[in-house]
Amino acid sequence: MSERLIALASGVHEGNPPIASAPDMVHIAAAAGYNAVGLWVAPGENWHANTSGDVAAALRETGLVALDIEVIWLQADADPDPLHHEMIAIGGEIGAKNCLIVSSEPDREEPNGFMPIFASARAPQACAPVLNTWASPKSKRWTTHSMW
Repeated sequence: MSERLIALASGVHEGNPPIASAPDMVHIAAAAGYNAVGLWVAPGENWHANTSGDVAAALRETGLVALDIEVIWLQADADPDPLHHEMIAIGGEIGAKNCLIVSSEPDREEPNGFMPIFASARAPQACAPVLNTWASPKSKRWTTHSMW
């Protein structure tokens, strides 16, 4: 049986994205005794060219697992944000186990029920493992979906 993962979520720190950098979040989680961490990914805001490498190094150094990347927010009646693909690719780069997705779809009876959010020919090859990621249309409720 594998070890149960208990993660510190990035959202517990001030800011949006959090003031603490992603590599710092890994070290904060390790120092607090967690064996996993959730990482807020905002390309161009808190995630830059070297961030994935820095996070991967911090994860190796501490032995922590990246439980998830946060947060892909699906807006009602809107196409997926192109940054969603980049966020999923970043999750793959750091070995994240899940992707935190929230939907603002107000109609819980929407015929599509669960909608595939990345099933598109435009999806980068790096996203191939998550082409079957699904988002629950639970209005303003956080849901975590396995990426791999």
